[in-house]
Amino acid sequence: MKRMKFRSGHFFQKTAILLSAGIAVLFGFGLFAGTKLPAHFCTSESGPFRLNGTLWTVSPNAAAETSGELKLLSVPLKKVEVTPVVRSTVTLCGTPFGLKMYTEGALVVALVDVDGTSGRSCPAEKAGLRVGDVIRTINDQAIKSNSDAAVCIQNSGGKKLTMTVERNGKNETVTLIPQYSESCGTYKAGLWIKDSCAGIGTLTYVTDDGIFAGLGHGISDMDTETLMPVQYGEIVPVKLVGITKGIRGVPGELRGFFASDEEQGILQANVAEGVYGQIRSSFTGQRVEVALKQEIRRGPAQIWTTVTGDTPRAYDVKIERICYDDSEKTQNMIIQITDTELLEQTGGIVQGMSGSPLIQNGRLIGAVTHVFVNDPTRGYGIFAENMLAESAHIAAQIQSAA
Repeated sequence: MKRMKFRSGHFFQKTAILLSAGIAVLFGFGLFAGTKLPAHFCTSESGPFRLNGTLWTVSPNAAAETSGELKLLSVPLKKVEVTPVVRSTVTLCGTPFGLKMYTEGALVVALVDVDGTSGRSCPAEKAGLRVGDVIRTINDQAIKSNSDAAVCIQNSGGKKLTMTVERNGKNETVTLIPQYSESCGTYKAGLWIKDSCAGIGTLTYVTDDGIFAGLGHGISDMDTETLMPVQYGEIVPVKLVGITKGIRGVPGELRGFFASDEEQGILQANVAEGVYGQIRSSFTGQRVEVALKQEIRRGPAQIWTTVTGDTPRAYDVKIERICYDDSEKTQNMIIQITDTELLEQTGGIVQGMSGSPLIQNGRLIGAVTHVFVNDPTRGYGIFAENMLAESAHIAAQIQSAA
């Protein structure tokens, strides 16, 4: 029998090279991933804390209250801001609500031709108006509804109108010359505009200072895909009457109607993170603590929602992915419905469930926002921390105005 020669030096050299390469890859990945991790964290702890139970930790700077370091294992990757906070507690909802919202100004949703004496043309397009513009004033007169704008245009006599419009958050001035329409017998601008909307969603929570939060995403106009600017609005009770089950390629929905004109709350804001306002009715839901984003874990959780009757209940879900990118305000988690009863009833996530609270380890971690059209069992969720920050902003505005 031949003896095998074992060259230990060569073996350990190769092992060392492979180990070094592995460490280099690990830290190379860590440096890349670190750039996508947040530059700001809130914490209710006094010392270092981990992200999602991973190898990344945040170590607050003992010498400076609001600074710290993001580390992979014990290696610093970047400086971060760390804000000490007192953990919040909210009243859990998971109940359906009806929303009536009126825009601040008139939202331009389409430009069309006017059949004038010299042919067809679009005065609004010539003036430089665009889909998505919000008409605020015409000849210094405040525009609060479609009818306000229509009266100004019809009574113009074909004379120039100076319009102030909001575009991408900035005010622009345009000059419009209405055209006489042969078929309508009046002056037209060639505009389709909108001043209101209504729908059904789910309330997420109510804070101790009476601020409600719902939907987890803003309400956008279907034609322009821009957020509807709020002049005023309200939430009212909803009666659910059925479910259109979601299937691949076709989102389902909760079917219902506004049960009464009782004002449950006053709408204050329609922003990317959802709808917010002052509650007017009492809610006796379960009190829960709010989790910070670094405390959320991949794995089992529950969605607290109402799909039949008027009482919310918990169903099983799984947190598949967590996204910490600071630039993403609403699509922070990917969730999958795993509860067989809920899947049987709805097929997964359906329209009207947006805002349903997500609970993990007894704490509110966020709310469901969108469904994946090609897989109704999956969808996005927003961090509760992001929603709570907006609630605090609304509460501060109300207090300063009082």
